[in-house]
Order: sequence, then C-alpha cells, then structure tokens
Amino acid sequence: MRRRGFLVGTGITLATVGSGCLGDTPPDASATVEIESVTINDDPEDKATVTVNDDHATLEGVFGADMNCVTLETATFTSSKGEVIVELTTEATGDDCDGPATVAYTGEITANFTINDLLLNHVHEENDRTTVSSYERGN
Repeated sequence: MRRRGFLVGTGITLATVGSGCLGDTPPDASATVEIESVTINDDPEDKATVTVNDDHATLEGVFGADMNCVTLETATFTSSKGEVIVELTTEATGDDCDGPATVAYTGEITANFTINDLLLNHVHEENDRTTVSSYERGN
C-alpha cells in the first residue's frame, strides 16, 4: 500500500516538473502616479491617455473626485499573456474638504515583460469602475 502511494506521488511530481512551471518568473508590474493639481469643479470628468513602449508605459489623466483633499492609490494586476490592469482610487486626506474636484495626475507603469494589453480604470466605489484608457499591441 505505501509503495503504491509513493509511486502515484512521484508521477504527479514528474508531471509538474515536465510542465515547465518551475523556474518561470511570474509576471510583475508596478504603477506610480503623482498628483499635478486639484481643482474644485462642479462637473469633473474622468479621462486619461497611455503611451506604451515595450515594458514601460506613461500615463496622464484627470480623475473626477468627490472632494479636493485626496490622494490617489494604485493597484496593478497582471497576466501571463502580457496584460496589465491598473486601477486608481482616491483616499480622503482630511475632514474639511470641498468638492467635487478634478485631480490631474501623471504616472508610470513598469513591467518585467512586454505589455501587450493595458487597461487604466478609475474606481469610484467598489463596483463603479470606468475604463479611461486602453492599449492593445498590434500584431
């Protein structure tokens, strides 16, 4: 009985080694943004542009925020197919705030792979995502 269990376990291990999973570097990317200006605006809009150059991208945009005393937070998601999703959210930095406001920003995305697809989303609430810019590498 023990011998059979050992052989089955060995077969699974060999299948994993043969698949090429070991030694692969997982895809990784990071995004940084810097606020350029914050302006009180009765009708703030969300828009952005991205420029991709292989494993690096630059972005520039405006985020329609609920208030003028905010910071921008980033979250980055990647896939093994060269896809990157960057989500920006706001965090309040004070209690005595006015709004709504337009938050102008610039930023960079760096990856350890060639970026094939990129989505830049502004997240206003957990389920309120707006894609403000996208990029798809041509064949």
